[in-house]
Amino acid sequence: MEQLVGLLTLNQKQELVGILFTDDSYFNPVQDANFNWVISQQCMIFTTNPNYQWVKNLPLIIWDDPFPISGSTMN
Repeated sequence: MEQLVGLLTLNQKQELVGILFTDDSYFNPVQDANFNWVISQQCMIFTTNPNYQWVKNLPLIIWDDPFPISGSTMN
């Protein structure tokens, strides 16, 4: 199942580090397997911080997990 995430520029990522998006939750930008900086759609949707409403308009991309869980192989 594909998961969509909000795509950030490097400057946007740096701006969000350590910032609350709600009263008790911080933005946590992470890199995907393609070295894109992203935040979850949940962060985007639930942002109440008036200075960061712009995250609601970030372009969405498919999350490419840098650490996929490998399926077991059976012989």
